Amino acid sequence: MHNITGRWSTAWFYHDPADEVLVFLPDGGGVFEYHRWTLNFYETFSYRVEDGYLYLTGNTQYTSDSDENTVEETPSDIDFSGRFRIREPSPEESAAGCEVILEFETPLIDDFPATKKLGRRVSDADVSEYRLPLFARSVPTRSKSDQLQRRGRPARAADSTAYSKGRPIPRFDPLHGPFWDIRDQDLQLGPCAFCGESSVTQVISRVRCERCGRVVCWKCADCGVFSSLSDFQKSVRRHTDGGKDVYLPAENCPNCQEMSWWDKHARPSSSEKG
Repeated sequence: MHNITGRWSTAWFYHDPADEVLVFLPDGGGVFEYHRWTLNFYETFSYRVEDGYLYLTGNTQYTSDSDENTVEETPSDIDFSGRFRIREPSPEESAAGCEVILEFETPLIDDFPATKKLGRRVSDADVSEYRLPLFARSVPTRSKSDQLQRRGRPARAADSTAYSKGRPIPRFDPLHGPFWDIRDQDLQLGPCAFCGESSVTQVISRVRCERCGRVVCWKCADCGVFSSLSDFQKSVRRHTDGGKDVYLPAENCPNCQEMSWWDKHARPSSSEKG
């Protein structure tokens, strides 16, 4: 029987640049991450499970202020109590590689309706190597209380946990994606066979095609309407051994695909045109 510990994501069920991530750590702490193209913000929280109910209390929210080149800290508004269940995915839900479903009666976070259902792989239950997410620019952290005091407003005291006491050191990381535990340096691949891209990032930015074995970067892969890094990472698959051996399906490789992503997934059929 699976438990709630692990890294859960809504990315399995939607073809858009948004991704809501919930991480439940074994010591009762957790993190909510919101990505849209890049990391927008994240919040730390504490949780407990009792008799089929989940109780969450927010601690601190971290948001990047690109105008002032800082990371702002504010008290988290997360406050949830409700029933949940963990189940096996349906054939449709498992088509993208999702292996376990976490479902709530109501969205866990009101402002994000997608948080009613999240998924993960069995291997994502291991969060021993989890790290706080990183913003897309290097900025010093400045607490919200400092800002409020400068503006002449009283500051609210925020609770702290082991995950919010140590302020994160942001550096470039466009998106953690479903394979948050794998980086380019883990794969040690050569340059992209199509454009020659060879930079090493803090995420997966290129993998081998499952059919032809060519290295394909996210810019050259055909993975969606936007063909973004997020779309690329959602297309990457992991081999059944659960290790760090990943691949790009042939349908996303420009050398092997028999039909473009648009023609296969987004272009209306003749019957739909009427």
